[in-house]
Amino acid sequence: MDSLDLKLLNHLQEHGEIDLSNTKAFNRSEGSIYRRIDLINAYLAKHQQLVPKNHKIQSKMTYKEYIQIVQNIPFYEYVPSQKERLSFIIVQSLLKEVVNTSRLYQHLGLSMSTKKKDNRHLTNQLKQAGLSKEIVRKKGIRITGQETLIRIEGTKILVKLFELDENNTLYLRQANNPMEVLISEYVLTETNFIHSQVKNMIENIIHQQNIELSYPSKKFIFLYVMIALYRNHLGYYENKKVHTSLTFSSPFKLVEHSTENQVMNHILFSLDTMNRENNVSIQIRWLEEKIIQFVSGIQSTIITDIYSYHELFQEIYQFIFKCILRSDYHFDFYDNKLDQTAEKFPNLYHLIEQDSFISNELQLSSDQIATLTLIFRKHINENKILGRNTKRIIVVTNSSIEKADFFGASLNHFLDIKIVKILHINELYELAKLDYDYVLTFSNRIATLIEEQGYTCLKVKFYMNDEDINKLLDIGFSSSSRRKILADDIVPALQKKTAEEMKEFLIKNYPSHFL
Repeated sequence: MDSLDLKLLNHLQEHGEIDLSNTKAFNRSEGSIYRRIDLINAYLAKHQQLVPKNHKIQSKMTYKEYIQIVQNIPFYEYVPSQKERLSFIIVQSLLKEVVNTSRLYQHLGLSMSTKKKDNRHLTNQLKQAGLSKEIVRKKGIRITGQETLIRIEGTKILVKLFELDENNTLYLRQANNPMEVLISEYVLTETNFIHSQVKNMIENIIHQQNIELSYPSKKFIFLYVMIALYRNHLGYYENKKVHTSLTFSSPFKLVEHSTENQVMNHILFSLDTMNRENNVSIQIRWLEEKIIQFVSGIQSTIITDIYSYHELFQEIYQFIFKCILRSDYHFDFYDNKLDQTAEKFPNLYHLIEQDSFISNELQLSSDQIATLTLIFRKHINENKILGRNTKRIIVVTNSSIEKADFFGASLNHFLDIKIVKILHINELYELAKLDYDYVLTFSNRIATLIEEQGYTCLKVKFYMNDEDINKLLDIGFSSSSRRKILADDIVPALQKKTAEEMKEFLIKNYPSHFL
């Protein structure tokens, strides 16, 4: 078994089949995948067997069964990928400073030729991250470069291996393969003595600054702080500012060390927050001017007038602000569900992609351009909406905030709904505290996990079609096109108010009616 076998299995449990006429995602030929399926079947029970049929591989495997299969793979029967091997080296270098790679590869049962090949790829990977490595005579190798970027590289690895529970306690991701289990258990053992300190620090940041981080962001900063404190314990502090085009003073005092505090502020402002109304806005004049030009350029080419210009500007500004910081700090949050955005909204996507500021100056990725597309499309939808929300909805997704917001706006465009909260799959414990009518998700895997936790949910497509809308209408949702406001409710509330007070009242209480 190796990482590609698990990638095939994971795809099958999520989608139910693999179309062998298009295997580009796996970078293998049809014949190669057939051979792998035969080997995978040797690990599976009779009722779990993968079935080749009409140039397709089919499976009824559940996510729970997939987890059991992964967890039952013996370590000695798993072949770690090059990416996993390099990740182990980087993590060990973070915690041990010097890594004896010859001893490591011998322990893993790997050849010296594999070590030499990996060494070249490690050099290239570190170079892309703004780092390098040096030989420590008779001891091994050490990763060198700016301290913050070393920590970020480690955080990017660990964020895929760990989860946080409702008490902000770190635990291993269930779907970790044997090599990932080895890495994560090693990290837990080495860093155990600072976990309470990290937890207290993160909770103080959240409570004192009144910040509600998205789950992926909270996990990212938890792991970064864990690595930072561990590195401080070894005597490594950041004494050099990370180069960024966003120059601003640090509004929060998070740690005593001035440069470390600036880095922490930068990372905090690069993360996704749920309570945007409490966001501290950092005004960068040149960036504001660029975004004004960008938004005006897009507005001039679309039919719908954006009356919610201030809200659109703020959302675009905050997202691009985060993109710049993440780029300067060499990280981002990948969302594989954004791949279809260019196909779904080709005109809007290409308008944004062709903007010189977006593609040439910022050099945003296709995922980031897709997110901007969803932000614009959400505001286009909202500026066409009339009516008042009635069904209270919880959206459960592992996707980005911007993507979840787009999904909510799409629902609102067709149906009379109110988004109560957007939850990550690891935050299902929040459901017991919330008042809602329905839980919605657009992932088969998440729908299965929700139901296994004893909750009922509705699964719809991310880009909803008529079938999805009709399904929701059939169970009692109302169409947004027929919503009305009861005059008897609104007239008494407006009496004796000034024009400005009336406007404020209407926008606050009927946001889908008034702009």
